[in-house]
Amino acid sequence: HNQFSSIIYKPSILSTPRLSTEELSGPWNSAAKVIDHTQVSIAAGDHKAIVAFYEAALKPLGYKKLMAFGPNEEAVGFGDGRLAHSPIATDWWVMASPTTPGNSHHAFRCKDRASVDAFYNAAIKAGAKDNGKPGIRAHYHAHYYGAFVIMSGSAASSHPAFSDLENISGSCWQ
Repeated sequence: HNQFSSIIYKPSILSTPRLSTEELSGPWNSAAKVIDHTQVSIAAGDHKAIVAFYEAALKPLGYKKLMAFGPNEEAVGFGDGRLAHSPIATDWWVMASPTTPGNSHHAFRCKDRASVDAFYNAAIKAGAKDNGKPGIRAHYHAHYYGAFVIMSGSAASSHPAFSDLENISGSCWQ
């Protein structure tokens, strides 16, 4: 989301085999995961080298580059291809953006749109700032329904444990 929220890039989806729902079982069942995806920000000058590092380091874990946004791949998504229900299938993102404290993104999976709405309302009530009301985000994919809030300025953001949280997103795949 971050600085890319107002710019719609056509993603380049890289080929990867997908596991069927039947193949997703036990700890690999992505539907049971609460964390949907997370993102780390890397200074633009270091971005290509860092992406190459993660490509090599994550390969033994079955992760590879699955998606890239932007003319210079400013946003690169990695995954292991196990998110069969997701047209994106990435859960680790490397973004070329300023590396300031709090410039990170963490998305939590919700079971349905009502849960996304409830997350958003609870976060706003807890002091977060709106960064995108609940709704369809078709530029990600046709069924991405999410809400975005910024922790900056909330009571929690002053606590050291939350100092690296800028965005917490609720997202739902349907």
